Amino acid sequence: SLRRLKRMSRNPNNVNYLDAIYYAMANIHFTAGDTLQAVEYYRLAIDETEGNTAFKQEAMRFLGNFYYQQDSFLLADPLYQDLKSSLTEAADDYQSVQKRAEILAELAPHLQTIFDQDSLLYLASLPEERLQKMVDDWVSEAKKKAREEARLRNQQEALDANAEDLETRGLTSIK
Repeated sequence: SLRRLKRMSRNPNNVNYLDAIYYAMANIHFTAGDTLQAVEYYRLAIDETEGNTAFKQEAMRFLGNFYYQQDSFLLADPLYQDLKSSLTEAADDYQSVQKRAEILAELAPHLQTIFDQDSLLYLASLPEERLQKMVDDWVSEAKKKAREEARLRNQQEALDANAEDLETRGLTSIK
């Protein structure tokens, strides 16, 4: 059941099996018609793969096909490129994955250009006040992100300096 799988995913003893757990959770959500949660868990299965690539490949295959069928080719492309490079020629769908990856590799840059151009046209069509507010929001968000990154970097540097100081004093652990 889903509840049992969630409990298993939180257990540190199952860290090497997270890909399989998330893959199973994704399948349950997809079967139940909850595609948003299914996509999230397929992504986790891809990201949490430790060594066994079978679940990662299955998750990439599923998500790639899902996005492809939804005409979300920009989302399908990186999945197919990764899947293409991870499959061996012995895989049943090796040829079809290779062909689809090739088509998407050709198509994706053009779709990205169209997407970018549409975004620019949209921005150009906005009233100046609205555009300025959006730009101000983006700048504010970028500054906020930069401050947070600097804070984390400084925090890490301080921790590293403290650890180094402890090592030079011969104190490797605090009790």
